[in-house]
Amino acid sequence: MGSGDLGAGGGDDDCAHARHSRAVRLLRQGGWQTRPGYDLAGKNARLLGLGKVGGAVASVGKRLQHEVIAWSQNLTEQRAAECRARRVEKEELFRPVPMSFRFTSS
Repeated sequence: MGSGDLGAGGGDDDCAHARHSRAVRLLRQGGWQTRPGYDLAGKNARLLGLGKVGGAVASVGKRLQHEVIAWSQNLTEQRAAECRARRVEKEELFRPVPMSFRFTSS
């Protein structure tokens, strides 16, 4: 598996487990997570389309400190800017990356 793949084994999984265990312990003590998790902040949100649903997902992505990029054949620079996303070409949107999430709306 590559460095961005999800799977068992390896130091990254051990660190993730330690962070999760700490978060669960804090929640049980009455605490609450106050910022995006380490695994989310700074990642990419790659959106296919920025209609109503895609725009809402872009908003969530920005709150999670993602770089939001989007493409559709009808997407304008103006609409991308309204959603605080960067318009990219289709090839860039679908370029393999170590870790991201992709959202498609119907």
